Amino acid sequence: MSENPSSPVDPKFSTADGVSSRRTVMRAAAWTVPVIALATAAPAQAASRCVNKTNFNALTTGTKPTQISFPGTGVTATLSYVGYGGFTGSSTNGAVQNGPQGGNPTTQKWIKFEDETAQSGSGLDVKIVFSEPVLKLSFTLFDLDWADGNHRDAVIATTPPTSFNLASALQGNGTLNNPWRKTTVGEIPSTSLNGNVQLNYTGPITEVSFRYFQDLPNLNRNHNQLIGLSDLAFEKCL
Repeated sequence: MSENPSSPVDPKFSTADGVSSRRTVMRAAAWTVPVIALATAAPAQAASRCVNKTNFNALTTGTKPTQISFPGTGVTATLSYVGYGGFTGSSTNGAVQNGPQGGNPTTQKWIKFEDETAQSGSGLDVKIVFSEPVLKLSFTLFDLDWADGNHRDAVIATTPPTSFNLASALQGNGTLNNPWRKTTVGEIPSTSLNGNVQLNYTGPITEVSFRYFQDLPNLNRNHNQLIGLSDLAFEKCL
C-alpha cells in the first residue's frame, strides 16, 4: 500500500530572525559564492609569480654582460670566464646575440661562448655566481654539435646538477669521463632543439660552473666552435 505524497510546499528554514523562504536563502547563498571563488583563485595567481627569469631581450645585442639581474627580485647573477689549453675567444665570446639559436625564435636573445681556434684540449670555464642562494635554478645550453674534421662540442658540469634534460641527438651525463656531446657526426641547425641540454638545480645554491671544450683529439686547425646560454630561471614567490 503506497502513501500519496503531500502537495509540494516551499520549504522553510529557521534563521535568527525567525522563518525565511528558500528564495531568501538562495539569494543569500548567491552572494557568498564569489567570496569562495576569490579565495581559491588567489594561490594560483601567487604561484604564477614564483618563477623568476633574467631577461636577455632587455640587453643590447653585442654587449658582454658580467652581471645580469632577475627583474623584481633584487637578485643578480655574475658571469665570469677563464679560457685554458690555448683557448682563443672570438670577438663575440660572452656577447648577447639575436636568435635563432637552439630552436628558439629570432626574437629570443642568448649569450654566446665561442672558441676562435678550437684546438684540441682547449676550452672555457664558465662560472655563474648569485647574489643570494636560489632555489630550483634551471638554464639551457644550446647547439652542441659535431662537424666532421672540424670540432665536437663537449660540456662538463663542474657543479653537478640535480637533474638534466638531454636532447635526442646528445649523449653523456655531464661528467669528466662522459661529457654531454653529440652522438653522431653532423652539425645541428640553429633552429633545432636537438643539440640542447637543460641543467636543473634544486638548491639552495649560490654558484654553478661548467666547462665547454673541444672534444676531437689531435686537431689544431684554425676554425671556430660555439654554444649558447639561455635565460636563467629560479623559484622565489614574491
